[in-house]
Amino acid sequence: MLSWEAARRFLFDGIAVNACHPGVTSSTLNQSVSGVKGGLTWHSPKQTAALPLYLATDSSVTNVTGKFFSGGKNP
Repeated sequence: MLSWEAARRFLFDGIAVNACHPGVTSSTLNQSVSGVKGGLTWHSPKQTAALPLYLATDSSVTNVTGKFFSGGKNP
């Protein structure tokens, strides 16, 4: 909701605001936290970084704002 409101407020200032959930990273920290069990799709750090990196650098999403991206898939 914060991202949607920021996207609305900055719409005419040329600032794009989006939110993303790139997935769950297979890391030592995540694997050591109790309660994190199966049923999750674990991604490598490289896979998890792909979506935020794409959103921050790809010119095809320059004018996309107020969206939520998830699952490590490009829009």
